[in-house]
Amino acid sequence: MINNQKSIWFRRAVFGLSILLVSGLGHAGIINPATETLTLTGSVQSSVMGVAYIPGFDRYYAASGGSTGVEAYVYDNAGALLATANPGVDNRALYYNPNTSLLESVSYNASGGSSAVSGIMSLDLDANGDYTGTNTQLLAPPIPALGSSQTMPSYDPLNDLLYAKNGANVNVVHHSTGALSTTISLDLATAGVVAGDLNNHHIAFTGVLGHELAVLDYIHKQVLIFDISGAFVGACALPADLDVSAADNFGTGYANDQFFIYDPTVVGYRGFKILTIAPETITLPATGRLMGITYIPAYGRYYAARGGSTGGEAYVYDNAGALLATANPGVDNRALYYNPNTSLLESVSYNASGGSSAVSGIMSLDLDANGDYTGTNTQLVPAPIPTLTHQQTMPSYDPVNDLLYAKISGTDTVKVVQRSNVAFSSTITLDLAAAGVVIGDVHVNFIGFTGVAGQELVILDITNKRALLFDLGGAFVAASQLPTNLDVSYFWTKNFGAGYAKDQFFIYDETAGGYRGFRVVSAPAPDIDVSDSLAPAADLQMPFADVVPGSSSSQAIVTLSNQGTLILTVTNVVLSGADASQFSFDFTAGATPCSGLIIVLDGGQSCTLGVTFAPSSDGAKSAALDISSDDPDEANVSIALSGSGVTPAPAPAPAPAPAAGGGGGGCTFNTGAPFDPLLPLMMILGGVYLWRQRGALKH
Repeated sequence: MINNQKSIWFRRAVFGLSILLVSGLGHAGIINPATETLTLTGSVQSSVMGVAYIPGFDRYYAASGGSTGVEAYVYDNAGALLATANPGVDNRALYYNPNTSLLESVSYNASGGSSAVSGIMSLDLDANGDYTGTNTQLLAPPIPALGSSQTMPSYDPLNDLLYAKNGANVNVVHHSTGALSTTISLDLATAGVVAGDLNNHHIAFTGVLGHELAVLDYIHKQVLIFDISGAFVGACALPADLDVSAADNFGTGYANDQFFIYDPTVVGYRGFKILTIAPETITLPATGRLMGITYIPAYGRYYAARGGSTGGEAYVYDNAGALLATANPGVDNRALYYNPNTSLLESVSYNASGGSSAVSGIMSLDLDANGDYTGTNTQLVPAPIPTLTHQQTMPSYDPVNDLLYAKISGTDTVKVVQRSNVAFSSTITLDLAAAGVVIGDVHVNFIGFTGVAGQELVILDITNKRALLFDLGGAFVAASQLPTNLDVSYFWTKNFGAGYAKDQFFIYDETAGGYRGFRVVSAPAPDIDVSDSLAPAADLQMPFADVVPGSSSSQAIVTLSNQGTLILTVTNVVLSGADASQFSFDFTAGATPCSGLIIVLDGGQSCTLGVTFAPSSDGAKSAALDISSDDPDEANVSIALSGSGVTPAPAPAPAPAPAAGGGGGGCTFNTGAPFDPLLPLMMILGGVYLWRQRGALKH
């Protein structure tokens, strides 16, 4: 696997400090205070030693020391103890060696012993990753270059070196021969400590360029970081409640990018992140001679493809990375990208620069209305396209400027080509020296276009497991460290298997069996903001006015915005709660409708949807509008919805009209009739007549 030895170790020593200055990472690479991750629980024997991790089994391993009768432990990826065994080794160090595919241990007195169970040993595992209870001697003692009989070396798989701490010095030892390579003196004075403050026997090799060595300062409860020359880089504080009483000499290890410290209070190793590593997102399962990756927002799907022949498969995955289907579109793919200007899934074929067949050049891998492969292809730009220069190049695409960026295989040169007419635009020369690498360290054929201003181009540094970022002038901007457990062995023989899609750098990992995705651009992440038209706008509450049952409220507007720089994907919008059926929402409402369930917003973009309250009965109603997205720190946002159904009270009955005529002799005037001037005289004469009649009756 390792065919790139060159003088890597010496280049690291020369470039280590310069990388910190040039890239602007410096102390930004240190997490302070350390972030606690998981605890490997259930280690109960005394004299606990190192910790290892094996990616292929996704398990952690630890071991005790003090005699050949002590236990070794195996844990699942959440830290739960699965099993114990006695492999028969008095362990000190413990590490996984990907070059031998073995779980290795440096025994007690490997420096001066002579028994068959001392030196560099393997703790044998079966096909399931379980201890067999046996061991194998890999390098017999004595190995005097290791120094102390108690030293707990850590391992650098790239250079096949062991780092063995002895006081304030670190012996660098060739793993295969046991010969001394060099000695590193740690600058403890700059760190403000003395040798007695530190774990006496263990120093971790992190694999992070410029931050290679880490050691526990148990007196001050911190981890000190040094570069490969021994220069002090920085420190990260550990929790005040950490019990380090068992970690003055042993009980520490570095595995899966975590510094482990045994804490007898919790009866287990507590793990801590001490260095910034590119955040991992998802893994897209795939096998074979793999090429590029892209993402189509309208379908919420990832697409990948194989190359090597026109019979290779293409893959489609859902938004969470699950494989949905495979097909054979009949193209020998190299690049793969989505072109929003043509609404097509496009592929740059093998030998697009010089071929002549009907399936070479810039092709589309045809999709149906559901985003599934049809198994056919369409030639968009026939080969030859000499501006692409090399038959193996894997261009990436800039949709804003309609440009292809084609790295010329085995060089530091990137050709910029107009996509529409494949005319030459310009050449970019990458400043690899400023990044501390040479051409042989980086991916041969692929460079990604990120779309982030000032960090537009990204390339894989295979040697140091980093993503290197450059601007459009080719100037080196920064490096993003990738996990040390990333298996890059594929790239020593096949320089394909990389892509940039949906703000993620995808790298094929044979151990993981697929493309692993990472966030590598140092730009603000997706950041969702939600507001609504029912004041106050940002309180995540929508109180609707009372509505008559059977009627509907006016539509209120919800605005979704991306306050970050990287693309935000809203993956689901749903109503929940006891009265969810009393509310509804509409993706087509407002000034900038969101248009669908999968919503993709670039940095600064926003969209709107409408919410309506329609109660079916009287009484208070409540529900929630739940919004899910890939915002890393606010993946789920809920708006509380409320309102009441109110039936209006009936109108009061009118007062009854008075009865007509009757005793009491009241008079009723028809005020609507014209006035008759003879009416008063007639009333007087009538009264006189009645008075006389009454008098006549009396007499």
